[in-house]
Amino acid sequence: MSLASLVSCAPDARSPSKPSTATLFFSNVEIVPGRTFPSPLVRGTVNGKETVFIVDTGAQVSVVDTKLAKDAGLVVTQGGSAQDPSGAAVAMDKTEAPGFVVEGLGAVPDRLTAVIAMPELITKLGIGAILSPQMLAQGGHQVVLDLRSRELRLDDPSAAAKVSSSVFDLGPIQVCRYDEKGFGAASLIVQAVVDGVPTPVELDTGASTTFVVADSAIGRKLAARTDGERKQSVSAAGELETSRFASVPGTIGEFDVSGPLMTMPGKRSGACGYEGRIGIDRLRTCTLVIAQSDARATCTKPTD
Repeated sequence: MSLASLVSCAPDARSPSKPSTATLFFSNVEIVPGRTFPSPLVRGTVNGKETVFIVDTGAQVSVVDTKLAKDAGLVVTQGGSAQDPSGAAVAMDKTEAPGFVVEGLGAVPDRLTAVIAMPELITKLGIGAILSPQMLAQGGHQVVLDLRSRELRLDDPSAAAKVSSSVFDLGPIQVCRYDEKGFGAASLIVQAVVDGVPTPVELDTGASTTFVVADSAIGRKLAARTDGERKQSVSAAGELETSRFASVPGTIGEFDVSGPLMTMPGKRSGACGYEGRIGIDRLRTCTLVIAQSDARATCTKPTD
């Protein structure tokens, strides 16, 4: 079902004036000196065990930390391996019944969920799981990730009006759904123009910074510059080695995403064809409305 058909339908019987709403918050605890974890968080439980979830549009599937899965008594089976944003292999198991409950939204329908050992710099904040919001946008549901108002809403009938009245429209966003080793995965893909180069990118609220992969047209163009600085970036997968460029022009639809840009080893995504990720550094003033097959997003100009 598309976003257009969703917003034209009559709201369901679950209190249309008051959609189910979870309150987003941000950590003020340093994970590395001088840097706090930047991604949006919600509170909830995994099979009855209290934890904090990262709300991560860059997570193609939802995730539970290995230790939390054991403590919560989840039935876990071997799943092989997955890749982190840098392309490195990460051991991965799976569970069919994670028992997610998000404070304000209630119980999340059980779906096949990845089980991985999350980095200590994240789990020390009390984070034990990653919630992929696009995985909630199935079965006729619509999800609103409102970073400006710090809310995650389910089935908000006023979301279309809020999107159309906002300032900068990112344009059409594809919800790219595909099978990944038996997991029903999904990515939010949009067309950007980076330093004059058309570049498909994924919207990733779990990445602290915006980056492109080195093995791409824009990556090769940036590699020819001499002002790149080696840097560590922090994402939901942990610390990543990157090169940082202080200023790179870019746009997504009407939204100016110019600014610092990272490159990292890697190549174009095979499943959805993206060549970089737009991180929370650009998305923190945005509202995303996500449906089964498409999405919309609008952003205001950051004040800092």
